[in-house]
Amino acid sequence: MLNPDPKQRLTAQEVLNHPWLQNAKTAPNVSTGETVRAKLMQFSMMNKLKKRALRVIAEHFSVEEVAGIKEGFKLTSMS
Repeated sequence: MLNPDPKQRLTAQEVLNHPWLQNAKTAPNVSTGETVRAKLMQFSMMNKLKKRALRVIAEHFSVEEVAGIKEGFKLTSMS
């Protein structure tokens, strides 16, 4: 489908019939645009230190490690 040569590229029907699309799960019926907008607004309001910390977390840690760090942020924010 992404082949730059039109002669080698799949047709629209071939793409629709491809197993990758046929086996795909149905996307949730969620307004992701609104969710993304809200998260971006929330992120833009954070201070620089917290933004940098979140960027490092997003790049380097597992889901379990992120959960522990989030809990630490909550505890420091409350005190």
